[in-house]
Amino acid sequence: MRLIAGRVTSHESEEKIVQQPSPEYLEAIRHSDIHLVIVGKDPFPKDPTGIPFCKSEWDAQVVRNGSGYFVLSALGFELSLDRLSAQKLKPQELFLELAKAGVVFLNASYVLPGEGRFDKEARSEAFKINEPFLTKATHVICCGKAKTIPKIDGRDYCCVIHPDPRNRTKQATKERWKKAWQPGALSWRWDEDGSARQRISDKFGWETVAATGN
Repeated sequence: MRLIAGRVTSHESEEKIVQQPSPEYLEAIRHSDIHLVIVGKDPFPKDPTGIPFCKSEWDAQVVRNGSGYFVLSALGFELSLDRLSAQKLKPQELFLELAKAGVVFLNASYVLPGEGRFDKEARSEAFKINEPFLTKATHVICCGKAKTIPKIDGRDYCCVIHPDPRNRTKQATKERWKKAWQPGALSWRWDEDGSARQRISDKFGWETVAATGN
């Protein structure tokens, strides 16, 4: 598989679109003391930003039919579109601040979704990008099929159901989804005293919600 100007060609000459982490995001996480990595499956099929789980505008980020809203909510952020709009900032700013505070988002594959595209080759290419950050992370949470990423030095990852809100309503998955992604459910895992989370909230004037799970 060969990357050409944001696209990948495979042995069968099938063209695949790749959305790797942006240079700005890679630079931020390269210099971060990483407490937590959350690994998703693959990029958003529409409006990818170069940061996993991040949308380009808040009206898309805060809708409850997307994974990005629930990941931020689980980390302890209460998101109000009116407040965000008034502050005139972009979602990428929050994700970059999270990176500086040690919370990093990666994908198990950087090939845009499609039939047969979450394959071993795509995951192998992604792992070359992700390995340095996984190696120095204190905690790694793998969402859904991201649990297939290689383990480093035999360490265990925390594997949870994907935050996709469709899993929230299915009878077979809703309890596992609630445990992993209810508001504040992850805030306790990466910073026991909440200092990093509070520092980010103070920067943007946001309220945080208390952890509700353990």
